[in-house]
Amino acid sequence: MGSAVTYTATVAGQGVPTGNINFTIGSLALNMNALTNGSAMLLFPIGSVGITPTRAAYTGDGQNLPSMSATVNVLATGTVSILVSASTGNLTHTVPVTVSLQ
Repeated sequence: MGSAVTYTATVAGQGVPTGNINFTIGSLALNMNALTNGSAMLLFPIGSVGITPTRAAYTGDGQNLPSMSATVNVLATGTVSILVSASTGNLTHTVPVTVSLQ
């Protein structure tokens, strides 16, 4: 689809949490996104239209235990333009149609 989504995980705990966030997007595990000031970000391309379950897992540090977020369903939508042609004998009529995908 040519677009991307930014995932952000923020950890609240004792002091300023350190460690890593491991994102799971669909069935793809993306590991070791280091926390900066208690947050980690991941820019990930949108592969297709539809719902993708996503979650983040915190690895913990010396003051904070590991934890995992609830699963969040991310909905990707899009628009595509197509041409529809119909022919009768020697006559062809083509009409552009825009379809919204959700």
